[in-house]
Amino acid sequence: RAKPDFEALARLPGGRWLVLASGSTSQRETGVLLTAGRGDDDPPSAPRPVSLTPLCETLRRHFGELNLEGAAVSGEVLRLLQRGGANRDNAVVDLDFRGVLASLEAGAPLGAELVRAIRPVALGALDGVPLGFTETAIVEAADGSIVAMLRPDPDTHGYLYQAVSRDGGRTWDEPKRTPMWGYPANLLVLRDGSLLCTYGYRRAPMGIRACLSRDNGRTWDIAHELVLRADGQGNGGDLGYPVTQELADGKLTIVDADSKQEHNYSLMYACTDHPDVAIPDLEPRTFS
Repeated sequence: RAKPDFEALARLPGGRWLVLASGSTSQRETGVLLTAGRGDDDPPSAPRPVSLTPLCETLRRHFGELNLEGAAVSGEVLRLLQRGGANRDNAVVDLDFRGVLASLEAGAPLGAELVRAIRPVALGALDGVPLGFTETAIVEAADGSIVAMLRPDPDTHGYLYQAVSRDGGRTWDEPKRTPMWGYPANLLVLRDGSLLCTYGYRRAPMGIRACLSRDNGRTWDIAHELVLRADGQGNGGDLGYPVTQELADGKLTIVDADSKQEHNYSLMYACTDHPDVAIPDLEPRTFS
C-alpha cells in the first residue's frame, strides 16, 4: 500500500516533533520533522521529510519483519517499539538521542550507527494470544516509571491493556486490562503530574474519549471519563488515533482521525484550567 504509515510521534527539544513511519515496507521508510510555531511572529516551519531507510534496512535484517509502532525520548536514548506477533518477539530499540538530533540538524538520514541496543520484551498473552506493541502509547510518568498503553492484537473485547517498566524499559510487568474501552490510545503527562489517556471510541456514539490518572497510571478515573467528541460516522474502522499535547498557555491540542471522510482529520482544543481537564464547547476544525 502507498500510505506512509506514520505510527509514532516523539517530542524533541525546541518545539520540534519527529514523526516516524512503521518501516514495514520499503515504501514506509520516510519520517517527518515538524517545528511548531509560537504565534504570528513565529509561524511553524514547513514539514521536512526524514529518510529512515538506512535504519529500517538494518532493523529489518535483525527482525526479519519490521513494524515500528511507538517512540519516546528517555534520557539519552530515543526508544522505539517493535511490534511482535505470533512468530516474532516484541522488542525495544534504543537509538543514540544526541546522534539522532545531530542527523536531523544536518539533514541526514537516520542510520544504523545510531542503534545502541535491541532488547526483546515478553508482554505475555491474553487467552493464549501473544500481546504486542500494537499502536502502543508510551510515556515516562512523573515518578520515572515508563507506562505503555497497548491495544491487544488481535482485539477481542476492546479494552486497553497497560504495562509498566520501572527500570528504563529493560523489564516490564505483566500487562493488565484497564477500565478504558477504546483504541488506539495516546498518553500525556500534564504539568501537574497527572497522566492523561485519550483514545478512539469505535462503538456508538463513536468519537474520542479521555481518562485521567493521578497516581502515575496505577488507577484510572473511569467514573469521570471525558467524552471529547461523539460525532463519528461510518464503520469506525479508522476512527481515533488521537495525539494530544499541552501548550504553553495550558490548553491541550488534540488531533484525531475522523471516519466521516476518508482522508480528513479534525483539530479541536481542550482546556486544562483545573485537574479535571474542563472541555470548552468548541466545534472541531477539519482539514485535509
